[in-house]
Amino acid sequence: MTEFFVECAGPYAAPWFPEIVGVHDTVGPDWAQPEVVRYLEGRAASIAGGTDEVQRNIIAKHVLRL
Repeated sequence: MTEFFVECAGPYAAPWFPEIVGVHDTVGPDWAQPEVVRYLEGRAASIAGGTDEVQRNIIAKHVLRL
């Protein structure tokens, strides 16, 4: 669902760093920024989970000679 919300937000889903720009007003709907954060955190978690599996397979191949 988060991917759908990011697609719905369109250009408002772009990262927005007001502390860098110096403007403290948000751009776009209020729900867009938290959904983008959830989407990016979910992507990072899925990548991290995949690396654990790859490492286990490598260890299994070396230890068990599979």
